Amino acid sequence: MTSFDCKGVQAPKAVSLFSACMAILLCFLITVGNSMIIWVIYKDPLKKLKTPFTYFIINLATADLIVGLVTCPIYAVSLIQEYLECLNGDLAKLMHMTFFISCTASILSLIALSLDRSTSVLCPLKHSSYFAVNRCRFITLGIWVLSISITLVYLKIGFLYQMVVFAGAAIGISFIILLVTCFLVFKRTEQRNENRRRSRAMSKDDLLDIQTTERCVLTHAFLYVILFFIVTYLPATIMIYLLEFFPSWDCIVRHWIRDLAIFFVLINSSVNPIIYTIRLKNFRRSLRYLFLKKKRGDSMNTSRTRSIRSSTFLSSTTNLDFHSTRPLTKFVNTENTVDSL
Repeated sequence: MTSFDCKGVQAPKAVSLFSACMAILLCFLITVGNSMIIWVIYKDPLKKLKTPFTYFIINLATADLIVGLVTCPIYAVSLIQEYLECLNGDLAKLMHMTFFISCTASILSLIALSLDRSTSVLCPLKHSSYFAVNRCRFITLGIWVLSISITLVYLKIGFLYQMVVFAGAAIGISFIILLVTCFLVFKRTEQRNENRRRSRAMSKDDLLDIQTTERCVLTHAFLYVILFFIVTYLPATIMIYLLEFFPSWDCIVRHWIRDLAIFFVLINSSVNPIIYTIRLKNFRRSLRYLFLKKKRGDSMNTSRTRSIRSSTFLSSTTNLDFHSTRPLTKFVNTENTVDSL
């Protein structure tokens, strides 16, 4: 599928067919999961999800949704063409472009999320002013512009070299974000526990404690996102470096490594919805509320339709009885008139 695969040697058909089936499965999982995230946050039935954190979550979900709607289908079609030995090089380039744009946007969104969480932990009182709604929108726009600009480098240096640079940068940035965020979270947790031991006054202290707990919940969810990002990108990075530094390996092995490296990156796009559902209580409540509301709405519509049908039937029956008895009444009145004469 790419120029670095054994200098144009076609992949075994079993590899192409297996990879195409896996790509189709990932298309479904990624699209459904990330569409659910965007839908729940957009609806926000409990009015608790419109925060700077969720703005960047939507941005991350949008990047993953591009993977599910564009990158994965193109990748599956490319693998099917590879299986049929009629591969289109332009289609592979389009897949590589969307792949790099979405992955770069994911990394930049993680950086924005790390800044949001760090500010929330270090400067909780100034966090809302630093990450206002308009500023979050501007950051989101900048993320996509920068992602497209960085991806244009691929047209100059090729897929493999871009993957080597991209994977190394992604893992390095992720490790730095993970370490810094963990340090800030643990430091803030120790300070909170110390404040609890020193003073147990009610009202204001309890309110601050609740707000701190909510911030810690979001930060822990972000830590899980970063952790799974590293778990999926680290094996992919190792495989990409193996392809680069061991070009003499067998072609079948290189094709398997190529597909597995891409799959590890794509799997990350399907993991985030599971993390949000498990770790964020407000997200779970909103999701449950929307589904239960839809279920109640469907049942109400069904009962309403039944009542309308029953009332229509009764009215039609009444009209039928009325019209059927009316001529009889006229006949009876005529007979009475004749008798009177």
